[in-house]
This record gives sequence, structure tokens and C-alpha cells, in this order.
Amino acid sequence: MQAVAQRCLAVIGDVRSRPPLPDITDYVFGDIQLDASHCKLCARLVEFLNDGTQTRLELFETMCDPGQRCVDANHDRLVVQHRWLKNYFQKVQPRGGVSESQLAKHVKAQRMDAEDRARVAALEILLANAQQRKGHGGATEDDEDDDEAAHSRHVKRQRRPSDR
Repeated sequence: MQAVAQRCLAVIGDVRSRPPLPDITDYVFGDIQLDASHCKLCARLVEFLNDGTQTRLELFETMCDPGQRCVDANHDRLVVQHRWLKNYFQKVQPRGGVSESQLAKHVKAQRMDAEDRARVAALEILLANAQQRKGHGGATEDDEDDDEAAHSRHVKRQRRPSDR
């Protein structure tokens, strides 16, 4: 297990030496005033306006007066279309800001970076625990076999056509 963890760290461990990817705040419209406690639509809309990772929102709630006034007052940054029973909100790309596709790529890269950092932290804990067991004489050569056996008990075996 230790060898596998060390190989994984060799592959993704460089994440430790680089800073986390910064947030892109082009689509954070926190300055738009709307009372989130007014109704369900207003609450969801305020959440959407403050979330810089989302550019589109689809709601089934009917448009309330404060929500409509908010959209009307910010028509240069927020567009709404009413179709059937739904309201489709769209944040307008800020002048000089990133496009929706650039934002989506950046958010995906941030998520992958965060997942890699979590994996590295977990691997470092595994290695530290293994070192600690070795230092206390608790580790044996059979530990890797025991780990694999424990893993095998918890991994679901794939069915073969002959098993049915």
C-alpha cells in the first residue's frame, strides 16, 4: 500500500507546490439589491446572483413584483425569459469578463484541483500512519497482504454471464 501511495504522490503531488486556482468573480452580482426573505423565487435569485460559478437559472416559481423590478433595473446584466411555467434567468457577460465557456472550464479546473489536493492530503495521512506503525514495530511484511485482503472483501465482484 505504501508503494502505491508513494507512486500516486509522485503523479499528483506537485499540487502542493502551486497555489490554488483563484475564483473568477465576473459573474458575482452581489451588488444587486433583492430581499431574499420575500419569497422562494427571491431567495433562489439572490443565491444565483451571488454565485459566480453559475450563469443560468431555471425556476418554476412565478415572477413576483420585487423580482421583476430587480430584473428591470438590471436589464444590462440580467435577462429573464418566461416560457410556459418557467422563468429562465441569464447573467449577461460583463464587458471584458470571461465567457461562459471560459468560466465553465475554470470551475472544472478548480474542482479537479481541489479534488487532487484532497487526494494528496489523504495519501499523506496514509503514509504517515504507515510510518508511525513501522516506528512502533506494529507493521509487518504481511500488512500489504492484509490491506489487499480487506479491500477485496469490500469490493463488489463483477458478475460473469455464467454466475446467473
